[in-house]
Parts: sequence; C-alpha cells; structure tokens
Amino acid sequence: MKNKIIFRILYSIIMILISFIIFEVAIFTNYNHHDYIFGFGVGFLGVSIVILIKNILALRNPKKLKKIEVVEKDERLIKITNNSYAMTFRITIFTEAIISIISTLLGNFDISRIIGVIICLQLMIFFITYMIISKKN
Repeated sequence: MKNKIIFRILYSIIMILISFIIFEVAIFTNYNHHDYIFGFGVGFLGVSIVILIKNILALRNPKKLKKIEVVEKDERLIKITNNSYAMTFRITIFTEAIISIISTLLGNFDISRIIGVIICLQLMIFFITYMIISKKN
C-alpha cells in the first residue's frame, strides 16, 4: 500500500507541475480566453494540492494507511465504484452524441465533428482497456 501512496504523491506532484504550465500559458499568451485557462489551472492546482496533502498525511500515519488499505480492498466498494464509472461513461457518451446531433442540425458542423471524434476516441480507449483487462483476468 505504501508504494501505491508514493505513486499517488508523485502523480500529484506531476499534476501540480502541469498546473504551473497551464498558468504560464494563461499569463504569457495572447489567447482571448486566458481567464478560462487560468481558472482551469487554479482548479487543477487546488485538487492536486489537496490530493498531495491527503496522501502525505496517510503515508505518515499508519492508522490512516491501514484504513485506506481496508477501504480499497472492500469488494462491495470496488463494485460500486466500477458501476459508477460505467454509468458515468454511458451518460457521457449519450450526452455527447445528443450534442453532436443537435450541433449538426443547427449547422455547427465543426463542433459536431469534434464531438464525434471525441466519442470515437473514448470508445477506442474503452475497447483497448477492455482487451487489456480481459487478458489479465
């Protein structure tokens, strides 16, 4: 479990570095919507810092580490989490398809095409990960 927490800490640090890159893009480019990019960077940074602190505290406290280990190995919670992910994926694909169709009907072909490509990428990633995971099991 310690290795998993250390991996999460390193991942959080990488996300914080990416947040700073997003800030640099927002500050030093003449992009019209730099406020949006800056806000995105703030949100990304905030979440990354919270996750980093949470994992550092867990790594330093054996009781918290044990509690996390028990929760992450609970089969019921794992099933609930996987079902939530699956439902979220289905809703996202459905929503994107509806938006793509509406965009086409309204004549916004660029938006429709971009969303269509995103749907295809999500489905390809799903298929690839499904094949990898099914070979492991």
